Amino acid sequence: MDHIMHLTAYYHPIMKTILSEILKERTHC
Repeated sequence: MDHIMHLTAYYHPIMKTILSEILKERTHC
């Protein structure tokens, strides 16, 4: 379980960055 939590903590900022990029593109259009 610990390593799964570690992976989530590692990928969370990446997912937030991807989501923000998608939102930027949507607002750009």
